[in-house]
Amino acid sequence: MKKNFKEDLTGMSKTRQNEIALQNAIREDGHIYYDEEHPLVINSDCKILEVYEKEKEEMKEAEQAVENYIDEDNENEEISYDEMRNREHDYYDEDGEESTSFDDMQYREVRIVFADKTGVANKVPYSIDIYTSKSLRTIENELLKCNTEEDIEEIQD
Repeated sequence: MKKNFKEDLTGMSKTRQNEIALQNAIREDGHIYYDEEHPLVINSDCKILEVYEKEKEEMKEAEQAVENYIDEDNENEEISYDEMRNREHDYYDEDGEESTSFDDMQYREVRIVFADKTGVANKVPYSIDIYTSKSLRTIENELLKCNTEEDIEEIQD
């Protein structure tokens, strides 16, 4: 009797499952997406669907807000993305000088989004935010070595 591929995955080693996850991952600027069928495996209950830099995700949302603002009858008003971002996030100090941007800070916030735990009633997606100066590629390599959620929190520096 032939098993389907998903059943075969459960019998594979963590290493092999993660090889497949890495092959199927989609990497964009500041974001790694893992296939729902082949997430990055920490243990049997802990699987990762995506890893991303929160600031870059917020920047994408701010860019979309600028586009929406310009589209909403404000076509004649000239406004740059930086101006809109500074209005939205108050990047100026009391003297009107531009304060240090998040990009200039050594640490950044990275969100790790997990798949639903199997066998848990009322499944709710959850995530962990870590603060690090490491690249997403380095974080991904360190995640491969983790066996528990506590190990993931140790990735912070």
